[in-house]
Parts: sequence; C-alpha cells; structure tokens
Amino acid sequence: TQILFHAITKYDNNIIAELESKIPIRPEEDLTKEDTEAMKNMLEEKKGVIINISSNNAIDSYYPASAAYDASKIGIISLTHNMAREYAPFIRVNTVCPGWVDTDMNQNLSIEQIEEEKRKILLNRFADVEDISKVVVFLTSSDAKYVNDAIIKIDGGRYNE
Repeated sequence: TQILFHAITKYDNNIIAELESKIPIRPEEDLTKEDTEAMKNMLEEKKGVIINISSNNAIDSYYPASAAYDASKIGIISLTHNMAREYAPFIRVNTVCPGWVDTDMNQNLSIEQIEEEKRKILLNRFADVEDISKVVVFLTSSDAKYVNDAIIKIDGGRYNE
C-alpha cells in the first residue's frame, strides 16, 4: 500500500523523523508532480492511504492572534473531506490534529508559558512525538481499514479556560 503523508509546517520534522522509522512515507510540504503520480498509482492499484497533519486549532480556536494559522489548518480538514469523497472507496484519507507536541517549535516559549499551556491540558503535558506517530501508524495499518475521512484530535484533552 502506498502512503502519502503531508506535513504542512517545518515544525512537523520531529514527527516525520519518527514516522520514517516506522512506515514507508513520502513527506512533502506541498503537493508535487510525484504526489499526483502516487495518487494515480493508488487509484490504478485500488489501494492507498493519505494522512494529512493539521492542528487542534482547526477544531477549537484558542488564540485570536492565530486566526491565519487556524484558517490554514481548517483548510487541511476541508481538503481531507474532499479527497476522501473523491478517492473512495480505494484510498483512505484522514487527518491528525495534534495539540502541543514537545518539539523544537516550543524552544522560544518561556518555562512559564509552557507550564501555563500544560495546565490547560487534562493530561497536564505536551504530547511526545511518538504519541502522534503511533496514531498515524495505526491509520496506515489494516487495523484502520474502515477509518476514512476521520479528523482525529490528539491534544491530551486541551480546553479553553
């Protein structure tokens, strides 16, 4: 089964590295001619999986200042719905929406900011990269053969105060 994995921001690099050690992915920041060929091959073979990475900000808006970021992540969810309809029943298309993940993206946050954000998460911690990659690996497996057009939020129970 061919697998396309689309990480939209440079901050997904840690997740990509973790996934590359587990499943055969082709991470791309933008759709390319090769992606189009891969999708064509998936349709010819009548099988494949596409995983998009969005953000929990696409589902729940937490910060008014992040409207542009949030809108871009909402667009990924819309893309997922459209691709799932277009490529069904042969290609499954799903989106994973991580919340805070312990990556280099957080290096500019102060200890106080990190602790404040952790208090807004029911599990009281940021995700490890592996927390996200295990869900992606599951979605690419035959155990998820009936999962299509799903939007999966992985944020430890993040809530607005």
